[in-house]
Amino acid sequence: MEKIWDGYISGELPIDIPLKEAYSQLYNIEEKWIKIKDVTLKEYMQQCTDELEYAGYDLDKTPLKYLKEEFLLCNVLIEAPPEYIQLSESLSELKKQVANCEKNNYPQEVIDKLVAIQTSIESKIKDIQ
Repeated sequence: MEKIWDGYISGELPIDIPLKEAYSQLYNIEEKWIKIKDVTLKEYMQQCTDELEYAGYDLDKTPLKYLKEEFLLCNVLIEAPPEYIQLSESLSELKKQVANCEKNNYPQEVIDKLVAIQTSIESKIKDIQ
């Protein structure tokens, strides 16, 4: 939510963008995997200011940091398919192995095989998306 806050403050995000769409764009995650309030950025900001007013804050005198704190309380749940998670974890480990092999001067044939597997996993990840 930090990136969405920054996009709101900077004016880079349109105020009428749905939170799910904004989160998807800024964090590069499939919209269908994101569980978040079904409201626009403007509606969510209004909810945040309403919460602060309800808590007794005078919005004309309240520092922006309190609004940011309220904004960042939004719950976001990412529900990626299990196979995507498994492939992503495998890819991460494989990248470490490739780096380790390169660092320790393993034969190029071994590194090439690992890179081929890495390419295959990346392709499968793209297919899931």
